[in-house]
Amino acid sequence: FNINIQLRSIHIILKMSVCFSISSIGIGSSLGQTQNVQFGSRQISSYRRPAVNSGVCQKRSSLMSNRGVCMVASTSSPSQAFSSQTLEADEKWMENFDYEGFRSEVDALGKRLEAEQGIDDVKHLKKIQLWANVCLVFGVLTMWLPPNPVTMLALSTYTFAKWAIIAHHTCHGGYNRSDESRKYNSAGFATGSVLNRAKQWLDWMLPEAWNIEHNNLHHYRLGEIGDPDLVERNLSFLRNAKVPRFLKYITVFALIPVWKWFYYAPNTFKQLKMAELRRTEDHFKFPENYDVHKAYTVKDMFRDTIKKIVQIVKGTGSQDNVVVVRASEFIMRVLAPYFVLHFLVLPSPLLMLAPVFGTTLFFNAVWNLIGGELLTNAHAFLMIVTNHVGSDLYKFESS
Repeated sequence: FNINIQLRSIHIILKMSVCFSISSIGIGSSLGQTQNVQFGSRQISSYRRPAVNSGVCQKRSSLMSNRGVCMVASTSSPSQAFSSQTLEADEKWMENFDYEGFRSEVDALGKRLEAEQGIDDVKHLKKIQLWANVCLVFGVLTMWLPPNPVTMLALSTYTFAKWAIIAHHTCHGGYNRSDESRKYNSAGFATGSVLNRAKQWLDWMLPEAWNIEHNNLHHYRLGEIGDPDLVERNLSFLRNAKVPRFLKYITVFALIPVWKWFYYAPNTFKQLKMAELRRTEDHFKFPENYDVHKAYTVKDMFRDTIKKIVQIVKGTGSQDNVVVVRASEFIMRVLAPYFVLHFLVLPSPLLMLAPVFGTTLFFNAVWNLIGGELLTNAHAFLMIVTNHVGSDLYKFESS
């Protein structure tokens, strides 16, 4: 590219990327309000039925720090629950907060917003889809060029929009009532086959696994120990590590460009496999030494697989060492479709020009795709992960 064209292209794509980010936050915030309703309802329920929930709640930590217990709800009403507690200054609102009023107002808001859903929402989604496709077409048509930030940014923005806006809101059922074509219906979206996945939402995560992990467990157990996206718990190993703080930050920065395939894909797949075991195996119980809530990464998966192989060879295997996620299934079912289609099949037509240009154009495209992948991981991390931590968020010790 001419440098001026590159700068103008970057400016345009950045504006689109910012719009996608704002759109993700905007609708995500409304979903977040729904989550808070559930959080509030659980608080109120815990006051009325202490046996259901321990009521012990903690301020959620940042990545590198931790906060202590913020309240104990063990009595029959919110006002009584906090009358004898010493609350921090930013928690005084709990003493006199109108929980019933809050719940009623949010319930009314939810009903009003649901009634307002219509064709305009579908039109807006299709506009987002069009912008995302423009980024994809631009990225594909220019990926043969030497590695450059314009192509990478376009490819990155497309991937981010397909997940954080289109797939996320569709899988949540946001358009089930308003999309008569059922193209953006949560039932069957990107699931059932590799072809559906490729057409509707192709990413590192398996859509079926993401639906279980995110839609069911994360949103219905928000902030609880059973929330698989509880970042404070998932990064506790790093926060509690006896190493200098700068090394902890280096570790986080190293995870940013690879977190989707290293952590999120295997962790969502683990939740899917556990759900399948519970559904297909009568009275199935996980071994006592198996932590169903522990975040599961590629490293953990291969460690478990190697451990199982060693036990089989030595003849020491047992039910207590069951492998929930098998590396072979994870690679073939989850990672391989995205890796092969995105990094090999997509740029493969450029190999037809090999007799003239050699493999230069093909590898230019591969490097641009890799750059776009690293960039979209960073974009998603900054938009998503950072919105799941903070001292103003609460967690529950039970689930």
